[in-house]
Amino acid sequence: INKLPTDRHTESEAELRAAILKYLEGKDLPVQLSAALKDRQIMQSRSAFLPLEVPLRLWIDRRIGGEVETAKDASGRYTLTLRRSDNGGTSEEKTKVDPKEQFFEALPSDSFTPEEEQLREALLDYIQKWRGKDAPVLSHAGSDSQIKMLRDTVLPKGTPVNFKEWIDRRIGGEIEFAEAPSGLMHFGLRGQLDHAAIRGKRAGSEPTSSWKKSRTGAQ
Repeated sequence: INKLPTDRHTESEAELRAAILKYLEGKDLPVQLSAALKDRQIMQSRSAFLPLEVPLRLWIDRRIGGEVETAKDASGRYTLTLRRSDNGGTSEEKTKVDPKEQFFEALPSDSFTPEEEQLREALLDYIQKWRGKDAPVLSHAGSDSQIKMLRDTVLPKGTPVNFKEWIDRRIGGEIEFAEAPSGLMHFGLRGQLDHAAIRGKRAGSEPTSSWKKSRTGAQ
């Protein structure tokens, strides 16, 4: 895993990521990791690059931890679930109460909570220290130990808001996103991303700078 590129997913990784996300979509989450390991597409994608001695859970935590969460259930077995905002419910219930809006309304409108400020600073620091030719990917940042700890404090399990939604609503004036065709979500300081370059990227392709010239020259 340490030999994999830090600023992008390889083509094989992108296929495994897509297989896992497809498997989890529409399922009653969380699901048993052991059951996911039996899925044919996941098995094929995993065997294409991941040695048998490397647990799939380790790859998920380190490479797509911002999108997929691993945890242990009451029996001590590992489970998988999507890091997303919507926990279901009927349309009538959603009309009555929007849990996302309730979450944001509970936060100060003209400032940050101490925990939010720490997460904001960690993200800005992550971007400033990033030296990849390609802009960082949110799922990679979500696996960074410091950011993960702070994110889980601000957005504990069961929170009806995901990481990207929090960034968009709370610090969207400072950080922006650009989605590559592979589905990877790149992010950086507002005004520094080259959206056209990112939209033209293919999974596993050689990285061409997705920073605007002002950022590239500053590195």
